[in-house]
Amino acid sequence: MASNTHWTAGYARQVEKTLTHDAHPKLGDLPLADINPVQVLEAPRPVLDRNARAVARNLRQWIGAVFRYDITTLRCQTDPTAALGQLVKRTVVRHHPPLPIDAIPDFLRNYTGYGIAKPATLLMLYTFFRTAEIRNAEWSNINWEARLWRIPGHKMKMGSDHIAPLSRQALDLLGDLHGLTGQLPPAAGRHLRHYHQHCHREHRLQTPHLRTQLPLHRLHPAS
Repeated sequence: MASNTHWTAGYARQVEKTLTHDAHPKLGDLPLADINPVQVLEAPRPVLDRNARAVARNLRQWIGAVFRYDITTLRCQTDPTAALGQLVKRTVVRHHPPLPIDAIPDFLRNYTGYGIAKPATLLMLYTFFRTAEIRNAEWSNINWEARLWRIPGHKMKMGSDHIAPLSRQALDLLGDLHGLTGQLPPAAGRHLRHYHQHCHREHRLQTPHLRTQLPLHRLHPAS
C-alpha cells in the first residue's frame, strides 16, 4: 500500500483494516500462486452474513488489487477475483431527502441539539464543510486574524489544502467552542461569555457539565 501515494491516510487505514480483519484469516497463510476463486469466495461470506454489502464489495476489489500488483511483480500469474465481478452487486443508496429551503428557519429555531451539536450544525451551514471535517477539525487550522479556516491537504480527498473564509457568525461560533474545548483567545472572550449566558437562560446546558462531558477530540488542539 505504500506505493499508493494518492490515498489519504484515512482511506489507507480503511483498506488495511478490512484486509487484515476479513481477508487475512481466510487467505493470509496460503501461497498466492495457489489461491483459487473458490478460496477467495470464503473471505467475503462472513461480511455478507452481517449484511455489510458495501464492505464485501470493497473487499473483493481490494483483494483483486493485491493479486494484480503481484502479477506485475511476478509473484503470481492470475487474479482469482476476476471471475467474481458480480459477487456483490452495487446497492442502491437511498439518501435522506433534503430539507426544503423554506423549512430551514423553523428547523434552526427549534433544533436544540446536545453539547456542541447545534453550533457544529450551524458551522456546516456557514462553511459548507462536511460533518467529518467539522468533527476532526483542529484549532491550529483556524486563522483568527485572517478569518480563514484551512484544512490541510493530507486530510482532503484531492490532496490539496481547502480554505474557507469565515463570516462574523462563524467566528462567533468558533469563539464559543474554543472556550469549551481549547484555550480561549482574548479576542473571543466576549463570545464565550455570551454563550454561557444563553445556556443558563435557556436552562438547556450547564457550563460545568459541558467542560466534563464534551467530546474533546472534536475541534481539538493539534497534537
